[in-house]
Amino acid sequence: MLADAGHQGSFDDEKQVLEMYMFLLHWLIVTAETKVMPSSDDAEAPGPAAAGGKKKKVTKKKTEEWEWTAQKEKALQVMESLLELRLGRIWHMDHERDNFISVFTKPIYIILEGKENLKDATITALVYNIIGLCVKLYNHGFTATTSIMQCLSYFEHLAEPMADLLGVLYTKYDESKVTEDVLR
Repeated sequence: MLADAGHQGSFDDEKQVLEMYMFLLHWLIVTAETKVMPSSDDAEAPGPAAAGGKKKKVTKKKTEEWEWTAQKEKALQVMESLLELRLGRIWHMDHERDNFISVFTKPIYIILEGKENLKDATITALVYNIIGLCVKLYNHGFTATTSIMQCLSYFEHLAEPMADLLGVLYTKYDESKVTEDVLR
C-alpha cells in the first residue's frame, strides 16, 4: 500500500495508526529502560528507627521478574523494519516527519546510555542501524550530530560506541556529514 506510487489520497488513517503504534513502542522502551537501569534506590535503604534506636534495613520487594533483553531486541527489530518501509512519503510536512522520527530515536539514545546494552552485539547493531536509517532516509543528520555530542558530554562510556556509530554511518550508510560535524 505504501509502495503504490499511483495512490494520491491522504494517509491520515495510516499516519494515526503508525503514530499510536510508535508511541506504545516508545513508551515501552523508555519505561523498561528506566526500570532496568541501575540506580542508587536499588540499594537497601535505612528504615525507621526501631525501639532500641537502631535503624532497620528495608529492602524493596521485587515483583515478578520480566526478561526485558529479549523483548528489547524484538522491539528494536520492529522499529528497524518500520524505518525500512520509507515512511517519509506519508508525511508531507517536515516537522511532522521529524516529530515521528524523534519517537524512534529518543528511546534509541536512552538505550545507548546503558552500559549493559552496549555489551550485547545484536542490540548495538540494531541501534546503529536504526540511527543510520534515520540519518540516511529521514534527514536525521543534524539531530543525530547534536545527540551524539550530548551523549559524549554526559556519558564517558559512550566514546568508543559513538566512534563505532560514526564508522557505521560512514561505511554502511555513506553518510560522512555527521562524522564531519562531530569532529569539528
